[in-house]
Amino acid sequence: SGFSFPVYVAARLLGAERGVLATAAAGSMVSSTAVTATIAIRLRAGEGEPLVLAGAVSAASVVMIARVLVLVTALAPFALASLAVLVVPAAVVSAAAAAWFLRSAPPNGSQATGEMTLRNPFDLKSALLLAAMVMVMAVLVRWALATWGHHGMALVLAISGTAAVDSAIIPMGGLPP
Repeated sequence: SGFSFPVYVAARLLGAERGVLATAAAGSMVSSTAVTATIAIRLRAGEGEPLVLAGAVSAASVVMIARVLVLVTALAPFALASLAVLVVPAAVVSAAAAAWFLRSAPPNGSQATGEMTLRNPFDLKSALLLAAMVMVMAVLVRWALATWGHHGMALVLAISGTAAVDSAIIPMGGLPP
């Protein structure tokens, strides 16, 4: 929640011309899932240039992957090398896709899309939900590790990561290397 406010202000200051791309990239620092869902709704409703919106999703993916690598470096450095081997190629492909979509878009497509709706930057509900998910995941990860070893822990982390990547990364910081 504290990080949401600067992201919110920065996205608002950039305006409509670069709003979709900037908002997607900035918003994915907080929740790439919310950004992708918002863009999907806009695509389905026919709002905005589809190639610009697809490029924004790809750019959001690059930012999310970078954010994950930073979080893993800070919280679970023992997992960084293994994770980087898996996610860096995805970041490269996402960056290439973003560039292709944006270059293929009509010249004024990004201006016609307007701005994406941002949530209240002081809304604590999502921050509290994330905290609750992290606590539950920390307990489940420890239980799975004790019960089934590293394979059980990996399964629990993979399942939780589909909902919120942070809920998978943060509990890893408390695990032995």
